[in-house]
Amino acid sequence: MKGIVAAFSSEISAARPYPGQIASARNIRTMLSGSSIISMPVNLAILRKAVVILTDQKPFIQSKELAELLDRAVSVIEGVRMDPHGTVRAHENDVDVEEAREEGMLTASDPVTLSLRRGLVPAQVAVQKMIRMVLDPENDNPKKAGLREDLTEVANLLERAVPKMPSVQDDYSFRCAPQVHGAARNALAHVIEILEIEANSSTDNPLVFPPDGPEDLAQYEASLTIEKCRAAVMSGGNFHGEPLALTMDYLTMAVAELGSISERRVAKVVDGKHNNGLPS
Repeated sequence: MKGIVAAFSSEISAARPYPGQIASARNIRTMLSGSSIISMPVNLAILRKAVVILTDQKPFIQSKELAELLDRAVSVIEGVRMDPHGTVRAHENDVDVEEAREEGMLTASDPVTLSLRRGLVPAQVAVQKMIRMVLDPENDNPKKAGLREDLTEVANLLERAVPKMPSVQDDYSFRCAPQVHGAARNALAHVIEILEIEANSSTDNPLVFPPDGPEDLAQYEASLTIEKCRAAVMSGGNFHGEPLALTMDYLTMAVAELGSISERRVAKVVDGKHNNGLPS
């Protein structure tokens, strides 16, 4: 999510100033404001998944040294997961940022990203040591094949937990939310306008338009003639429901599009193969 926050910026909305899009982007920015998840370029769910994998393997570890390394890795990962801001403060002076940038290690979000990655280094070192120990030919643990696979997965998770650079082209269902939701807002505004006109209109046929005449009722009645009354009755087509029909079709399409993009977001979140480590 951190990588697509710019997609909701006021500058992008102003470049294509549909009222609905501007309002939707503003609402998304409001909902994201102050988010501790968005403020840190770290995937806490991935870290949690790494901890779960390591913890599940603990009963099968026979070596005391392996157990100590596992506990160390879990402790470091949990420390970063529970207090990413503290991790940033603890490691903000560990590396020369300019030197790292020159070596291509950093991107625009540099100091925070680098501090978080540095905070995970002890856990990565511990996991790599565990992998080497498991691969030792003298290791006779019958569960070592599964342990090796899980440790390798944890190593990959720790590398992915703090991306070196934010994603540029994220899923449409998230990145294009202001455009799709905004278009639905525009459709709803049009529907409301049409419904208000319809609710305050005469849709009968024929319609009667009383002739002008004196304000006094008796004098007015006396002024009426058959010709005037006949002319006051007009046959037209206001009974036709086309304005409402087209508007309801428009609304139906808008609701369908909202449902479609919402379903894609839900699918992204609950699919373990595509949700970047979120619980599923």
